Amino acid sequence: MTKVLGYLRVSSEADCGHGKTSLQRQEQAINGYVHKQGLRVDKSCLFSDIGVSGTAPVERRLGFMKMLDYARAHKIDQVIFEDASRLARCVVVQELALQLLQELNITAVSVANPEHFLHDDDSPHTKLVRQLIGAISEFHRSETVTRLRKGRDINLAKSTKYTMSGSPKLGGKPNLEKGDLAKIRQKLFEKGISTANGEIVSHS
Repeated sequence: MTKVLGYLRVSSEADCGHGKTSLQRQEQAINGYVHKQGLRVDKSCLFSDIGVSGTAPVERRLGFMKMLDYARAHKIDQVIFEDASRLARCVVVQELALQLLQELNITAVSVANPEHFLHDDDSPHTKLVRQLIGAISEFHRSETVTRLRKGRDINLAKSTKYTMSGSPKLGGKPNLEKGDLAKIRQKLFEKGISTANGEIVSHS
């Protein structure tokens, strides 16, 4: 059987208070659709974002991200919402949401127009948006790799020990931190002693 989840969104918390019907209307629309399809969606399978704008990035929507986690764990086939505006009111946000769903092999279904997301939109505008999203995703991946590499280099530098001459120590006697070398040299200098090739030489 096809596994489905429902997604609801309201821009204002005032839309879901006593006497308000926005969330109720959306839930009824979703339940009505799945019933006609011979499916069912439990209350626990309805995810919502309350007080969240339709232009808000989906990765910042708690309900949407929880839904993705659930879908990933339970191999969901479809995510159903009342209409396209419940998913997003911005084409960039919409395309990113669809991309996240497609990566999990999930079909997005709008009750108002079930075929809407089943056909690929090859308009120049949509193509541009998808290319931009792809470029941004690649940038973030590269940025993460660079940040991790720098972190490893910094940690390696901090953990590296040095000899009296200042070169990295490869083994042998207990190591000295590089910061300690300056203190040792200063004390030796004050006593009229200098170092050369790791050996202490007295000026006296």
